[in-house]
Amino acid sequence: MRKQRRLDRLAYLILQNIYKHLRYRLGRSRKAKIGYYMIGEIKMIIHGRTQAKYLTGPDCPRLADLDDRYRYVFFPLQVEPEVSLHGLAPEYFDQINTIAQISFNLPADAKLIVKEHPAQIGRRGTAFYKKIQSFPNVILISELEHSYPVMRSCDLVLSVTSSVAHEAAVMGKKVVYLFGNGPLSSLPHVKGLPMSLGLRALTGLMEEENWPTEEERIRDGVRYYVGLERHASLDFASMGTDMFNRSRTAQPSEIEKIIDSLVASLDKNFGSIESKRDVSAA
Repeated sequence: MRKQRRLDRLAYLILQNIYKHLRYRLGRSRKAKIGYYMIGEIKMIIHGRTQAKYLTGPDCPRLADLDDRYRYVFFPLQVEPEVSLHGLAPEYFDQINTIAQISFNLPADAKLIVKEHPAQIGRRGTAFYKKIQSFPNVILISELEHSYPVMRSCDLVLSVTSSVAHEAAVMGKKVVYLFGNGPLSSLPHVKGLPMSLGLRALTGLMEEENWPTEEERIRDGVRYYVGLERHASLDFASMGTDMFNRSRTAQPSEIEKIIDSLVASLDKNFGSIESKRDVSAA
């Protein structure tokens, strides 16, 4: 993605975008009437370079620059509009408001690290980032930082529906998952925050002493990963571009595999490395 923002690559992408839209219009394609406008896409390409520069500038520190006197909470920004955010968790659709609520409810010795989603760079205005940086205990981390080291250095990972919550849980990190549904909520080191409590309970969760030990969290994270790999892995790669074909009908064998995986996940030993349960017997 960084290579796409070089000036020579930028010019190529703009010309490619113009050609694409002209082809749609000359061919009277339906795509000429839906989706992004040509000018809008060109602006997004240019903004991508501008915003990437901002996100790697002096106002966005690196991990090594952080003060080790503080505890840190990691909150990854999500792509929007996106069904996983606006469809599954509409109460958290305003990510600025969510960040504000987290900021207000952190302990005095904790700071919030926010990281932009790589696919979203160019789609938000710089004012969005400056608003995040206006909160005194919030840090917008450099875009150059990989999420994994950030997760490892934090005391807590907090997410709405981001896949980062799953990755952190597998690592054995303490996780607060605002969505609250799905297999992730079955892990002892993943806590939910009901809407009735809101983020006011965040300080209490951070100070709570009955979290599983690090050894237990790592063990359960491995069990969760093994369980997902065994029961929830579908071979999407073999479908090729058909995966994105909305007119395609799911094959009985694919539906059967999903059903079998769901049935297997009902096993009390779901995710256990020692479990040898036969899916067909279920």
